[in-house]
Amino acid sequence: MAVRRRTRRRYSRKKQITVPLLSTGAGLAIFTALNGNAALNNILTGKVGDAINNITQAAQSPEAKAKVIGTIGATMVGKMLMKGMGRQVGKLGPLVFTSG
Repeated sequence: MAVRRRTRRRYSRKKQITVPLLSTGAGLAIFTALNGNAALNNILTGKVGDAINNITQAAQSPEAKAKVIGTIGATMVGKMLMKGMGRQVGKLGPLVFTSG
């Protein structure tokens, strides 16, 4: 009679959702600077043309340009400062907040 061998247990990796903090914050700041809220509301009501007009008008204003440039600059500085930190900043259930 043949000897039965135990099968190896396979390690299954837990599901994680990675959220890069700096990139997410920068994206939300740029979305706000370009009046994305009104554009999103227009898209949801079916007025895609109005949404594109809202974003282009907001992008041409000097205030929005200054906000976008400032946000990009601050994000680049933040990424340079966080280079030395560990990759994982925090964790909340399956959400993993990273410094990338």
